[in-house]
Amino acid sequence: MSSDSLIQGLPDLIVRLTREGVILAIQGGRAVGTLRPPEPCLGQNIDTIWPRAVAMLVRQLARKAITDRTSIDARFQDRGRNYEAQVSVQGPDRVLCVLRALSSAAATDADATVERLGPQIDRRGFMHRFKESVAAAALRENPMALAVIQVDGIADIAQAIAPAVSEQVMTAAILPGPARRQPAGPGHRFGQPRVH
Repeated sequence: MSSDSLIQGLPDLIVRLTREGVILAIQGGRAVGTLRPPEPCLGQNIDTIWPRAVAMLVRQLARKAITDRTSIDARFQDRGRNYEAQVSVQGPDRVLCVLRALSSAAATDADATVERLGPQIDRRGFMHRFKESVAAAALRENPMALAVIQVDGIADIAQAIAPAVSEQVMTAAILPGPARRQPAGPGHRFGQPRVH
C-alpha cells in the first residue's frame, strides 16, 4: 500500500489553505461524510465545497490562528453530525485544518462540560481575557460593558430598524475606542459635531 493511499484512507480530513480559504492541499476524510469533497478541489475556495456556516467558521479560525500565531480548536454541527476543527498556523498566510467527526459519546461529553451555543472560537481564551478585563476594571473602579454581536445579525438590524443603525453598530464593533468616540458628522443621532 502506497503512502498516498494510506493518507487518503485517514478518517480525518486534512486541508491546507490560505487565510482567505483557498484550498492548497486536501487529503483523507474517510469519516467526515459530506464534508469530504467528491472531486479534486485544489485552488477552489472552501465556500464552494462546504456549507456556508462551516466555511465561515473555518475561515474565522484560520484568520485567528494566523493573527495569533497559534492553534485553535472548535466544535460544530453539520447535518446532525458533530465535528471538531483544529486549525494550526503553517506560515504567514497558510494554515493546516484537521476536521474530525466526533462520536456521539464524545459530543455528549463535550456538551456536558461546556455550554454549547453554536460554533465558538476559543472559549477558554475569551474567558481568560474577559476575566482579566473585569479584574482590571474593578481595580480602576471603571465601569465596563460587554456586547456580543453576531455579524450575521447586522443585516437583521438593517431590515428591522434602519440601515444607518446597522452601519453604526458595525462601526462600533470594528473601530477601536478612541475612533468610535468622535462624532460621525451632521445628522449624527447622538449629538452634533462641535464647531470651533
